[in-house]
Amino acid sequence: MEAELHPGVVNYLHRLQPWQKEVFLRFRSLILQVHPHIQECFTYQVPFYKLNGLYCYFSVLKKGRKTVWGICDGFALDDPYHLLRADEKQTQIRHLVFEENAPFPDEEILMYYLISAAEIKLNKGQK
Repeated sequence: MEAELHPGVVNYLHRLQPWQKEVFLRFRSLILQVHPHIQECFTYQVPFYKLNGLYCYFSVLKKGRKTVWGICDGFALDDPYHLLRADEKQTQIRHLVFEENAPFPDEEILMYYLISAAEIKLNKGQK
């Protein structure tokens, strides 16, 4: 059973284009499968997910043709599929970028990144 959306996230989704909403809901479903303690919140005016601190977030790029899932502490992830992106200002976060009309990436590959990121967050709390 899918978790109920945070009220701030519900309001946010009303502003999205249909394809952006679809990307969000598909990826959200994967996130919530990763660990039972992942919490959805609405922080910095975007949907965020917490697991032992900030875990990941969803955002629409200003031009609206791309959406990103930002992975906090993504700099520590291995990137065997070469999907993670960052600009010169981003030292900690890495993005998975989704473009309008592009096929949704293989869910197994996305789960690799999400599970790896969760392990980093959980191990950080044990130090």
